[in-house]
Amino acid sequence: MLSVGVRIAALAQGAPLAITDVTVVDGTGDGSRPHMTVVVSGGRIIAVDPVARAVIPPQATVIDGRGKFLIPGLWDMHVHLAKAGASSPGLFVANGVTSVRDMGGDFAVVRRWRDEIAAGVRGADERNPYRIVYSSRPERGLEVLLGEVLPRILAEEPRATLHLATYDYPAADAQPYYRHVRTLAESFGDRVVQHGALAKRDL
Repeated sequence: MLSVGVRIAALAQGAPLAITDVTVVDGTGDGSRPHMTVVVSGGRIIAVDPVARAVIPPQATVIDGRGKFLIPGLWDMHVHLAKAGASSPGLFVANGVTSVRDMGGDFAVVRRWRDEIAAGVRGADERNPYRIVYSSRPERGLEVLLGEVLPRILAEEPRATLHLATYDYPAADAQPYYRHVRTLAESFGDRVVQHGALAKRDL
């Protein structure tokens, strides 16, 4: 899947951007549309046309979408941005989430980040765009992500990192499982990064 992530989002705000020969899944319920070219300018989609009829602006940055899929920006309907940390807006965008609903936190902090992004003084760190974000309790799929999914991702892209924005569940009977997940997380070294209040040692 082609994630319209940090770098692409930044490009789309400036010179036109053309994603060519991509399969578009537009979220309307219609079938996927292969071999399409999507042109973005000024942060807006201005054209979605078959490759044969597409007109690419001469100054556009062109991204080859062959073999990939393009979807609309995703919503995360339950987040706590201030707890997740200052890097979280960029991490959401890098994983295709372009809108969020904050369910509780420090609104003054979030508003400052929003204003800084709008003013162009806060941008995402592009040094490593290969990032995965996990935001939930560890027992909701983190073991599968660490034990099965992340090793496959790292085999294809060694620069990838998993960013955990998770929280504790203090029930005593859950602690053996949490210790198991902690061991898995620590086995990846700096490929797993913790954000927010819960450190890996506290899982």
